[in-house]
Order: sequence, then structure tokens, then C-alpha cells
Amino acid sequence: MFFCIIMLLVSLIMAVPALAQIAVQVQPNPVAYGNPVELVLSSSQPFTSAPDLSVLQQDFILGGQQQRQSSQWVNGVGKTQYELSYTLFPNKTGKITIPELQLGSQKTQKVILSVLDKSAQGGASPVDQNELDLTIACEKTQIYPSQPLACTAQLIDPIGIVDGQIIPPTGTDFSWQATDLGSKVRTIYNGKAANLWRQSFAFTTTASGEIKIPAFIFQGNALVDTTPTRTRRISHWMDFMFAGMGTATRPVSALSKPFTLTVLNKPDDWQGWWLPSVDVSMTETYQMPQTIHVGEAIERTVVLSAQDVDAAALPIPTLSATPDIKVYSGLETREDTATGGKITLTFTIVPIHSGEVTIPSITVPWFDTTNRIKRTAVVPERTIFVAKGNEEIAPVVQPTPTVSRPMAIDTPASPSAAQASLTKTDWAFWLILVGVIGFSFVLGIIGTWFVLRRRFQSVSHSQSKKKPLPDIYPF
Repeated sequence: MFFCIIMLLVSLIMAVPALAQIAVQVQPNPVAYGNPVELVLSSSQPFTSAPDLSVLQQDFILGGQQQRQSSQWVNGVGKTQYELSYTLFPNKTGKITIPELQLGSQKTQKVILSVLDKSAQGGASPVDQNELDLTIACEKTQIYPSQPLACTAQLIDPIGIVDGQIIPPTGTDFSWQATDLGSKVRTIYNGKAANLWRQSFAFTTTASGEIKIPAFIFQGNALVDTTPTRTRRISHWMDFMFAGMGTATRPVSALSKPFTLTVLNKPDDWQGWWLPSVDVSMTETYQMPQTIHVGEAIERTVVLSAQDVDAAALPIPTLSATPDIKVYSGLETREDTATGGKITLTFTIVPIHSGEVTIPSITVPWFDTTNRIKRTAVVPERTIFVAKGNEEIAPVVQPTPTVSRPMAIDTPASPSAAQASLTKTDWAFWLILVGVIGFSFVLGIIGTWFVLRRRFQSVSHSQSKKKPLPDIYPF
């Protein structure tokens, strides 16, 4: 019983992080009309999903979004805080209620935002963005892991947005990448002139199953009229001075509808590198002499290309050595093209035996996503004839001419002999010179010693012959 109680307490303690509440803040609050606010969602656990912001589109213009993470240590205990931040522009004044936001199995609390009068916006009316329509269209609804999916985001703009961008959602198990810079053209929508914004994206994921894609967001700016009311009717000569000066830009935004993609599982019997594609091909080229000898190098260049696959996702073709050849892998280059990616690899092959030599084939398995079957890209084997190496061929010996009557001719010493003789002469000269100098130095020292000795002896003898001085005071 005691053990069960302990286990229950441990389970409750471990379950506390899973029940962590999501705090919500709006800063600043209150806010002047026309100024943005920041909606911050914070939790002690990482966010595994994004909230549905479509409930805010009626009262706010959606701006940018950020993810932040901070850590701190208190009394030796680490604490990590995760935050989701959204920039919102209120489109009306008064009290605005931010409703509960759903994040997975949890909900946030309601928040009341106070928006002051519109004097802070200079008298401009909010932009009516209800006619903005952002849609996402994908080529397929079912894909395989790591299979790129091409999708197009399209915005119908009848209000005349001057600039903007389409921002794809972010997730932990998928990614979006823009494949072009986007375009903007004029079109007719519901009988009215409108701008058509379009941009292409590529979706990839390594997960399997049903993946819910949150909304795409369009962020832009539209022109609004801020001219004072008295100049709305051109009835005064000064109105010509104010006309054209009362314009400004205000942020606008649009959300697409969330949608779901189905990611199929890999085949159960699949082994090795996973390469899903519509089409994969492999080609080769050789560089070799007309006659190949043992030990001479052959270059084999292989190019692997895959449609709708990034070059970074391609496997490296391999060529194995055999008892007849040695193989060295050379330079590897990857390149993204308009239709996919390709990798180029050069092998250096050296035959080590003569006769018929087989260069093995190279195979790369890949998964055909159109027909949903396994295929293999192959460059076939090749048989070559290798001749014996140069070291195995007997060298040609040139005949040596003979002289019937040798002649006595003084042959000058070779440069090496003359140099050796000169070296010996130089050593003898310097040895004699050093000996003479040393002998002269010794003689000089001995002579100097005799001269100084005789001089000291003569001085002491003269001092002994001097008479003593008489006493001046004889007592």
C-alpha cells in the first residue's frame, strides 16, 4: 500500500509539466488607436502547435509573429520559458475582448484590451480589408515523407495594397520554402479591378500521418485618406494645396483557411537511402586512352539527377573495388536545377591485372511517387581489355660502340674531381696559415715575457746601490 501511494505521488509530480497553464498578456494595455499591441503566450513547456488566430481577424489586423525561449537558474534549479508573440493592430476603439485561443488540448484565458479614441491616427478611417481573400492550392493532398509538395498562395486584393508579403506557417515537423520571389498582376474579380498576388512554396516533412497546416498570413500596407473633412469637397482655393497631401499607409492582413495534408508511410520492405521522386536518371562518361595498360588511370564520371528533389537530399553513388581494379572517389558537386537536383561524382579506376577487366555497375534505388513502386537507376557494367604494363615489357638495349685503337688523350679532370682537389688545397693552405699565425703569437708572448723580466731586474739592482741619507738630527 505504501509503495502504491509513493508511485501515485511520483506520477502526479511528473504530470505537473504536462498540465502547465498557458499565460496570455497584451502589451501595452490600454493602447492608442492606430498603434500595435503585442499578444504574448507563454508556457513552461514547448509549444507543439500554433493557435487559430482567425477568431481575431474581426477586431484586429494581424502583423508579425515570433518564437522566443529564455532560461534562468534560481537556487541551482533551472527554469525555461517558451513564448509565442503576435503583433496585432486594433481596427476599432473601445473595449475589445480577445477570446480564448486553442493550443492543442489547452485554452488561454480571455483578455480585455482598451483602445483609446482615434485621434492618435490623425482622423483616418480604418482600412476595410474584408474583401481580401487569401487561398492556398497544392498539387496533391497525399505525399510521402521527404517528398516536396508544390503549393501556390494567392491573394485577391481589390483595395489597392501598395506592398506586402505572404508568410507561411511554421511547425516542428514540417517546413515551407519559397520557390520564387512572388508576382503582382491586375485582374478582374467579381466584376471589379483587383490586384492578384501570387507566390509559390515547397512543403516538406519527415513525419507520417495527418498533418494540420495552420493559416498562411499576408501582411501589407494600404493607402488611406487623412485629408481633413473641410477639404473633402474642393470648394476653396486652398483645397488645392491640401489635396494629395492627406494620404498615409495603414497595415492590413489576411489569413488563409487551415488545411490538412496526408503523409503516407514508407514501404515496409524499404531499406537504405529514402529517395522519393517522380523521375530519377543516372548517366556516365569515361576518359581513357585508346590502349589501356596496367597501372594507367581511367576516369568514370557519374551524374545522378532527380526531379523535384533538392540536390542536398540526393545519395552519393558508390563504386566498389574488385580483385582487378582499384577505385578512388574524386570530386563531388551538387547543383539545383529548374526541375530538381543533381550530383556529379568522378571515380578514378586503376587496373591492376591485364586481360579482360570488368568495371562494375552502379545502382541507386528510388521510390516512384506517381506509380508508388520501387525503381532502380542503373549505369551498366563495362568490360575493357587491359594490356601489360610498361614494366613488364623488356627494355630495348642500345649497342655500345667499340674503339679498335685506343688513343692516349689527356682527359681533364671531371668537375667533381677538380672540386675535390680544390677543396684539399684550400684546407692545406688554411691549415698552414693558422699554424704560422699561432707559432708567431707564441713567440711574441715569450719575447715580451723576457723583455719585461730583464726590465724589472735592472730596476731592483739600481735601487740596491743607492746610499742612505744622513740623519738630520743625530741624537
